[in-house]
Amino acid sequence: MTDISELVLIMKLDLHRAVGNFNPEIKVKTVYLQRIVEALEKAQARIAELENDEVRQRLANAEHQLYMAELAKHNLRASRKAQFRKRKGAEKRIAELEAGKDAERREWLARGVCLVGQELANRIEHGEDDACLSFARSTAIGFAAKILAGEVEL
Repeated sequence: MTDISELVLIMKLDLHRAVGNFNPEIKVKTVYLQRIVEALEKAQARIAELENDEVRQRLANAEHQLYMAELAKHNLRASRKAQFRKRKGAEKRIAELEAGKDAERREWLARGVCLVGQELANRIEHGEDDACLSFARSTAIGFAAKILAGEVEL
């Protein structure tokens, strides 16, 4: 099929020849030729406009897709950062709870040891004066102090 611009050029040449020869019979053809040329030029302009619109639309779609990809990447990073902070916070809280449990265990163990030491002191006070009881009492008190200081592994 022949290009429209080529047809327009041919018709323009025919139009110029017909006007130059001024033939009354050709005059009617000249009017029609002129209208055809104008219609073809308008059609060609409209085609170019539509092609430009299509190119602009494709460009806009590509830009939108790029924007959406960047947004998704940003959201993924933000989500990972939030998850990381949440995990770190949970680990910190677990460590705090473990430390609290450890301190509570030490306190209870030290109390138990002190009770043993107190019971030994009561026995010594009631006349069971045995060197072994005195040693056990002083050992219990020293052990309780070491527990509270954190020198003993639980």
